Amino acid sequence: MALGALSLALSLVGAWRTARRLDREERLDERAAQAVSAWQTGTDASLALGTFRAPDDGQIRVRVCAASPLRGLSLAVHDGPRTLARVEATANTSLARSCVDAAWSTARAARVTLSLHAPRPASLTSVTVRTGGSLSSLDALALLGVLVGVSLLVLGPRLAPRDDDGVVDALPAPSTLPAVMRGDAGLVIALVALLAVNVGSQVTVLRGGLRGETVLASLVLQQLLLAGAAMAMLGALTQRPVRRAVELTRPPERWATTAVLWATGLLALALSVTLAMPHAGESHLAKAVESMPLRYVIALGAVCAPLPEELFFRGLLGRLVSRITGEADDLAAVIAPAALFTLMHALQLEGARLGLVPIAAVGLANGWLRRRTRGLVVPWAVHTLYNLALALPTFFATG
Repeated sequence: MALGALSLALSLVGAWRTARRLDREERLDERAAQAVSAWQTGTDASLALGTFRAPDDGQIRVRVCAASPLRGLSLAVHDGPRTLARVEATANTSLARSCVDAAWSTARAARVTLSLHAPRPASLTSVTVRTGGSLSSLDALALLGVLVGVSLLVLGPRLAPRDDDGVVDALPAPSTLPAVMRGDAGLVIALVALLAVNVGSQVTVLRGGLRGETVLASLVLQQLLLAGAAMAMLGALTQRPVRRAVELTRPPERWATTAVLWATGLLALALSVTLAMPHAGESHLAKAVESMPLRYVIALGAVCAPLPEELFFRGLLGRLVSRITGEADDLAAVIAPAALFTLMHALQLEGARLGLVPIAAVGLANGWLRRRTRGLVVPWAVHTLYNLALALPTFFATG
């Protein structure tokens, strides 16, 4: 467990430093509406974007959005009369189908001129140019370190099994909750705590703005508060063994195969829904991820989030609902926490509500898996694999 805590701490420090570097290096330039209008009304199917400083070993990324799908768009990079590169733009189906991206990796500091070329003029709605440092494969080590750290904290005690470390026969009874959490009052306390965690974690952003390191601090604070609140209300501070109180006991055999299969199915659903959304980029979350530093820290947050969320939504709320509706009512203990879990993500996806479908599926699947496997290890593994698969492309994207 000590090794897990050390790995987690070092990884978060490394992530914070990377986020600060990217925030410092990246520059954003949104082209004036006059230039966009000129291309819409002109006869020459090229648009000069201007001259930019190419950072050392960084990237220049261009996103062009139009009223209708774009075809055959390319980015030309010039150094005076010399053409350095001509990059074909690719459709960004993950965020918005009406946008295309192009990226040029810079090898040295220089001032370059950028221009767009297309078979014919298009009705553009926006052109965004970003210049700055790029994420390297080494940066992914921070993501791996967070995953390893959280895994060791949870699974570390199993490296030295004890007599009480076997597979449990049933979920902890609702009566094992601290007295203050039993009945309707417990649900009210849990909901108030959830609201307080989400409001309190925004303090760093309110004070520091949407810089990469402040968003990372907000995400980490949110997950720490959520995990701490869930563990306290589950009785982990007074009950022994702690792993049984928080439902992190040894799962049944072949649990890893079960987790992989369920995560794969949920990812397939998420991909299908994404392809069906013509304007997924309208959500607040998608707009925030446009910034490379935010995209980086959100990826790290995606790996940190599963365990605290499973502890709170499936572990705590699942037991509270069972206490209120009756321990035999499995359906309510699955649906109610999943509904609140989905609701908490609704504001992130405003403008792309269809994206709530895979989130609701994760909540329902993990609620059922908790009942089926008599614990939270499998739901936590499914949630982590799902989030990790969604976050990994962030580290290797070119645009």
